[in-house]
Amino acid sequence: MKLLANENIPKPLIKKLSEQGIDVIWIPRTEYRGLKDEEVVSLANTLNRTILTRDLDFMRKPLLSKATYGVIYIAEPITRENLESISANIKNVIDHTKPEKGSEEIDVDGVEARGLTREAEVVAVVTHAIYKEHMYLLSDYYVVREWLNGRALSLAYELGVVDSLEIAVTLNKLIEEGFIETPYKLPLPRTMVTLINRFTKDPYFRGTFLNLLRNLARERTPRAIVSRLRRKSY
Repeated sequence: MKLLANENIPKPLIKKLSEQGIDVIWIPRTEYRGLKDEEVVSLANTLNRTILTRDLDFMRKPLLSKATYGVIYIAEPITRENLESISANIKNVIDHTKPEKGSEEIDVDGVEARGLTREAEVVAVVTHAIYKEHMYLLSDYYVVREWLNGRALSLAYELGVVDSLEIAVTLNKLIEEGFIETPYKLPLPRTMVTLINRFTKDPYFRGTFLNLLRNLARERTPRAIVSRLRRKSY
């Protein structure tokens, strides 16, 4: 994986990545300084490179859908103290990124098997938290912080669930800035909007939702719904 680093990536991180043998082009060192976001995506596609950025806009559908080689988004501020860990995480993403989507070969006590890739695991964890539980746990925060990368975003876009990752990234940022704490219960209006979007776009979700409506007549169902709305964790 080759990188195209946006202008919001500091020089010390570029230097550290280069020292680790990572092929990275830093836009401020080129004649392309001052490019608009759409132009950065176009340049990355032309150069066959993954975008490295701290700009959350690249996680949004209009830009992400056009980034052929994906996006690596760094959510946390880059400082001297975390420079080593961030560069190590980026190298780890590059070293472990495989061409297969969703699964990879793993060894379980000497037996070869197939398991979820980290990218697929991120998508599975986030969609479960946002669509099913409507609650964001500390474990969800760490999975997104450590494993979210361009391939995970591309996989989410392909599956039509990129909005869940956008919500997760926003929640991670709010957690890091101290505005919310985990476990965090998604506000009911936000949950309703998300569910409506899923209902209109996903035929499988519509099928499960219709099953829920058919079960409303059962005695336990209303109590279960009230309990879910009131709970603070799971």
